[in-house]
Amino acid sequence: MGGVVNIITKKGAANTATAGIGNSGQHHYAGSVGDDRLAITYDFLQWKHGVDVSKSDVTSRGKVIGSTKTTVSGIEKRAIGLTYQLNPQLSFLYQYLDTRDTYARWVTSPETYAGQLYNARSYKKQRHIAQLNYDDGVYRGGLYFNSGTVVSVGPSNFSAAMKPTPDSFYQTREKNITCGLDLQRKWNLAAGTNLIAGMDWQRESFERLPAHSTTVKQAGSYSRNNWGIFAQLTHDFTPKDTGILGMRETWTSGANDDQNYHNFSASGQWLHRMDKENNWYVNIAQSFIMPKFAQIYGASQQAVPAEHLKPQKGINYELGWKQNHGAHEWRLALFHMDIDDNIAASWNSAKSDYTYANEDFRNTGLELSDKISTSGSMSYHWGITWQNPEIRASSKGYWDRKYGRLQLTGGASYRSGKLTSTLDASYLGYRVQAPTQEHSYAIKPYLLTTWNTIYQPDDRQKITLTVNNLLDRHDIISHSTSRYYCAPASYMLNYTYQF
Repeated sequence: MGGVVNIITKKGAANTATAGIGNSGQHHYAGSVGDDRLAITYDFLQWKHGVDVSKSDVTSRGKVIGSTKTTVSGIEKRAIGLTYQLNPQLSFLYQYLDTRDTYARWVTSPETYAGQLYNARSYKKQRHIAQLNYDDGVYRGGLYFNSGTVVSVGPSNFSAAMKPTPDSFYQTREKNITCGLDLQRKWNLAAGTNLIAGMDWQRESFERLPAHSTTVKQAGSYSRNNWGIFAQLTHDFTPKDTGILGMRETWTSGANDDQNYHNFSASGQWLHRMDKENNWYVNIAQSFIMPKFAQIYGASQQAVPAEHLKPQKGINYELGWKQNHGAHEWRLALFHMDIDDNIAASWNSAKSDYTYANEDFRNTGLELSDKISTSGSMSYHWGITWQNPEIRASSKGYWDRKYGRLQLTGGASYRSGKLTSTLDASYLGYRVQAPTQEHSYAIKPYLLTTWNTIYQPDDRQKITLTVNNLLDRHDIISHSTSRYYCAPASYMLNYTYQF
């Protein structure tokens, strides 16, 4: 996407210790120590017991011959981090992430095999993230190195044709490395005029490592370089009018099979301040997004590599109005987007696998929202989006509906003394599921809810209670033919002490 992203890392760390417990075998432990220059953090989250996450059909030659449900259990997430401020301009960051979980797929029909394990996959994912960042207010730069490995292993007790396959073993291993450089400079050309320009380079590599697997037997190594130069000019034409122009040239080199691309994209924005309370703006921006290596060369059993996936190109239009009046913060926006070769996952029910494919995407809609701050202990927010998202896949050749047309969001917060409590909800209606080969069809809306309460008895202590899916709804949250469900109602109670 065109534009400049400004990431400001938090300096220093509070000395804290956190312990938490929740349902479904949830445990949470965290801590941080440090001063204004050095900070070390640790976080551990565990979810022992299994919960249902999806249901799917087993098909053969276009016929449904069975069904299964999938549960996830044994979730563990660990994170260790270190930040060090070498001087006021230069900082270093390192983080290690370790995630483990197990997905088990159980036969629900036919009755002959009901209750038996269809297959199981235990995943182990490890990541290392390192960054060296410089910022003196004029020059900004960063060096980064990220590496990650993913290992999956487990039995496959049934074939795609619903036939028992005793002692069938499955395993995949992959490694990803990304390193890069980002440099930019800011010029204050005149009063009300500034320019930001820079370049970036990223080296990506992916290795499909040898594994004892019935699916992935061949190792493979892939890499490419991503290059970019960009500039953004901001100018105040009048005390009430500001224009922003952005440009970016992107290209790749060294890709396998010479699959290299280049693209020039631009963006423009005009902001008009009507008075102290009202502003309106218009924004037009082109986009260019390369496919990820995980989409092109993915090594999992159900993900079919899509090596000839094309990048997606699009243009986005937005006309908006903002008003801050009294207790209200009003926002209104009319938008339209057209994306060629949008990258989307395409599910093949006959083979029970998916691949990423290109499809055209368009959407037109209207957004309206309001934040309300009262003089009392209550505050509110609400929003409504009416849209018409559509896709045109090569397998269909016509525009078909996708996602949902109506989205409602809202929430209320209560603050009194040492207690703060917030309830948020998101509703998506007029939904459809979009099969790869058939017309989309209507499905029921979903309603996601979260309740969060914080009690601080003093400056050193904090008690937090978070409840997700407060209404314990069993809603489908996916938009293709697969049926992925939101997790059942869960709570987590944390106690934090600052020393």
